[in-house]
Parts: sequence; structure tokens; C-alpha cells
Amino acid sequence: MTENVVKDHPGEGRLAHAPSDHPAVSRAKVGVVLANLGTPDATDYWSMRRYLNEFLSDKRVVDYAGWKWQPLLQLIILTKRPFSSGKAYRGIWNNEKTKAHY
Repeated sequence: MTENVVKDHPGEGRLAHAPSDHPAVSRAKVGVVLANLGTPDATDYWSMRRYLNEFLSDKRVVDYAGWKWQPLLQLIILTKRPFSSGKAYRGIWNNEKTKAHY
């Protein structure tokens, strides 16, 4: 990700996709943000595949060149991972709350 850093001042920088008026951030300060970026519609294969495709195609989640990442994602990850992710989601899925949202 270092190739996406714009150097404004020595020892400081900002991400290339940040607005140009965004203040520079010291390289010594690192922060981690945990956020919910969505939920699949259901736990079946196609719902999980659609959700994982959207989630793992987001440049903020996977910072890889699309020409490298998309074939790997589409041909390998999205053919196998929806099964295991669906199984994991079924373990925590709240059917009552899901039905109330429709």
C-alpha cells in the first residue's frame, strides 16, 4: 500500500485516494477501524457468493490490482468460499430478526 501514499512533507503522507485537502498523517501513527461493511441476504450459496463478490471487490477491503485479483476471486475464491462462509453465517444467523426486516 506504500505506493498509494502521497508525500506532502518528509515523514508524513496521505493516501492517494484521500481528498487533497486531507491533513497529512504522521507515519508513526497507525489506526485500525473495524466496521460492518454489510451482511448477505441469506446463507445460501448464491447469496453468499453475491455478498462476497461485492465485499471482496471493494478496493478499500482488498488493495490489489484488479487484473490480478479478479481472476483469482472469480475462479477460485467465489467457487469455494460461499459454502464455508454460509455455514459460518448459519451459526450466528438470527432468523427472527431477518424475517422482521422484510
